[in-house]
Amino acid sequence: MTIYRELTAAYPDRYRADLAGALSDLGLRLTALGTPSAALPVSREAVRIYSELAATDRFRYLPGLANSLIYEGTILAQTGRMSAALASHEQAVSHYEELAETHPGRYQPERASALTGLAGDLAYLGRQAEALPLAEQAVDIYRDFARQTNRFTPQLAASLDTVANILTMLGRSTEATTISTQAADLRSS
Repeated sequence: MTIYRELTAAYPDRYRADLAGALSDLGLRLTALGTPSAALPVSREAVRIYSELAATDRFRYLPGLANSLIYEGTILAQTGRMSAALASHEQAVSHYEELAETHPGRYQPERASALTGLAGDLAYLGRQAEALPLAEQAVDIYRDFARQTNRFTPQLAASLDTVANILTMLGRSTEATTISTQAADLRSS
């Protein structure tokens, strides 16, 4: 990180996006290591930099901003800041919808990831009825991509689990069991 900071200080126009990307990745890795509280300031810095960059060249930096917002939302959720996580995921979904209008099909897996995060936040906050259609939309996107390549099978299974969890919260246990079985079948195949 030190090298990117030094390069950004010397050549901000050339390396700020690289620094933001590295910060975003570092935040994700710190979270994976079980230290989301250490990841949060790193992630927030990435979001701030990408926000500034997107203000100058929207469509060049909007994908990085949207992706860093997904990471930030995930980190915020893991630290128990659900309202803030919800706001980050809502912004990510909004940005990916904007990108989908100009680049149809290109950002759909990322959009599905943001939808899954948003659905999880809403469900946690007791808004399962709002969460379910978003989670189902993510499943539909991942299902389309999983038909083309097995690379998206893990994301499809995770999205199915999100739908199953929401259905359980809504008292629809039979449907939840069916969906959970689908997710388990995907993981075992």
